[in-house]
Amino acid sequence: MYPSPANSTIGTMISSANTTSVNKTATTAAFASTISPDGSTVNGRAVDWPATPHFFTSGRVIVLYLGDNTQVLLAISDVMGAQFAGGEFVIA
Repeated sequence: MYPSPANSTIGTMISSANTTSVNKTATTAAFASTISPDGSTVNGRAVDWPATPHFFTSGRVIVLYLGDNTQVLLAISDVMGAQFAGGEFVIA
């Protein structure tokens, strides 16, 4: 159902976002809870991201953005709300 960090194409998606939609909000929340606060592990497995991970969730959607472009982060947070895990991102 969700891309595995080991076999996904997320690593090539720097400066873009990867979204996953699931059938139930509860399932989304359960999966989101497996992501460490700094985004370095997912479902107990360490992930070596090629750029800073930023995770956002809203309803049935989880967004992962890899990068530090402030404009992209602001655009995602405008739609999704505050990130729940990942690298530092403070809206000034």
